[in-house]
Amino acid sequence: GRYKMSGSARLAGETSELELEYKGCAFSSATPSLEFQASSDGKTSAFNVSALLPKLKAAYGAAWLEAASLELLARDSENGAVSFDAIVSDLSARTGSFSAKVPKAMLAGSLKDASVNAVASFENASGIEENSKLAFEGLSLNMPCKLPLSPDAEAGTLAVKSLVFNGHPLGSLTAKLSTQENEFDASGELVSALVPNLKIVFSSSNKFGAHPFESNTKFGIPKFKIDEPFDLGKAFPKAKGIMLDGEFLLDGAYAIDWQHESSAHLLLQASHANIREASGKFSVECFDSSFELPGLPILQSSPSQKITFKRASYGKLSMENGVSTVRLDALDAIFVEKLSANWCGGKIRAQSFLINPASATYDLTIHCDRVSIAQFFEQISVGHAEGEGTLNGTIPLTIKNGIPNFQDAFLYSTPGDPGTLKLEDNGMLAAGMQEGSPEASTVEIARESLKNFNYSWAKISLNTQNETIAMKLQLDGKPAMPLPFRIEDGKYVRDNEYKGVFQGIRLDLNFNVPLSDIIGLSGSFKNMLKGASGK
Repeated sequence: GRYKMSGSARLAGETSELELEYKGCAFSSATPSLEFQASSDGKTSAFNVSALLPKLKAAYGAAWLEAASLELLARDSENGAVSFDAIVSDLSARTGSFSAKVPKAMLAGSLKDASVNAVASFENASGIEENSKLAFEGLSLNMPCKLPLSPDAEAGTLAVKSLVFNGHPLGSLTAKLSTQENEFDASGELVSALVPNLKIVFSSSNKFGAHPFESNTKFGIPKFKIDEPFDLGKAFPKAKGIMLDGEFLLDGAYAIDWQHESSAHLLLQASHANIREASGKFSVECFDSSFELPGLPILQSSPSQKITFKRASYGKLSMENGVSTVRLDALDAIFVEKLSANWCGGKIRAQSFLINPASATYDLTIHCDRVSIAQFFEQISVGHAEGEGTLNGTIPLTIKNGIPNFQDAFLYSTPGDPGTLKLEDNGMLAAGMQEGSPEASTVEIARESLKNFNYSWAKISLNTQNETIAMKLQLDGKPAMPLPFRIEDGKYVRDNEYKGVFQGIRLDLNFNVPLSDIIGLSGSFKNMLKGASGK
């Protein structure tokens, strides 16, 4: 027959609040209400039901959520399906150190013959993980849902307008989500807000249900190029003023199975890259590297990861065509297997040594092979030098906060290979003469001799004292040209008209060279080194 009815209901009693608890989960709301309408014309019937739960609260252990209201709607449709909507307003949630807010979330769909078609959606959600300082803003989701799961289900979308780490914008994220029978897939990209043209792409396939659980995720940065030097301080504040450019690639994968066994790998490559301090005091030019971590989460690299560079400069010190192999044994153990480069016209090699990034100090020993004596004096800032002849020996180094300290370094001329040294005194020679024989004439003879000196052998020792390099130079030979000195009353006297021929001279000279004259680094590079060591 025909009928038409409507009504409403509200909770009544000593308290108008609704409170429920089941297996540790507590649920409550302010006074809930229910309204309904139903009608029939004898052929077809219709109904409309709505329920409102204001001031909704739920808690389970340390996790909780609150909402201004939860509204539930149900009505019939012409095709015999039941349409429904669930609307949550002003949702806040927290679990542990993670919290989130959602202005409005909806689930809208229909139910017919035990099949559900629905769409879950929300916009402008925000949240933060307080321990890691990772936050997001402008999170939106549009996710079609179909039960039973079907391979022809429509894909959903997820977007984040802004990801922020410790107050610094990381970028925006977009993703495509799809559900099929016993499988959930996701793919998308993160567009960096820091580095131009940088995109991190990812894809994930997750199987469940009738299949043993299996998850496979791939992520990476397709090869991209930084054309304009990028200030690393934008990502790492303590590295402000350190500029980077070149071509880079990142490739990684992560997998986990139903037995909770996981595996992952990461590959990072750089080619034709350059890193330099803005002031030009430090630079590494045209370096190539490939670094692989094959067994994550174990932080251990493959052996002999190769790094090459065309030129590296550190103040006035510079080397060319460097080759190094390294391996990562742990976060606090970077093992440099070998290091070699061209320096001062010769070769240098370093024995294997260990670097602990948490420490500001590490030691290494450099072996020198046929290093040009003239270029050596140029780089050590003793003065302008020319000449022929080579040096060999070892230079033990302690590097602390990026500053080199020499410890009993000793270099000597190649046996049986005499040389020539032309050294223009820059004012250090007179101050560096040994005490006990600092007569003015002796200083003058040494200065004139070094302008063009043929030596049979040379020895150099280096030590660092109070940020000053104390260098002792010993030369045995004779001046290549006559000197303007004659003997008068048992003393050498300068006479520019006189040409004195010296058959042999042994020079023992001391130089004190401030480290700042050699490396002269500005604050930005020092801050980066100290920041990397945690000091």
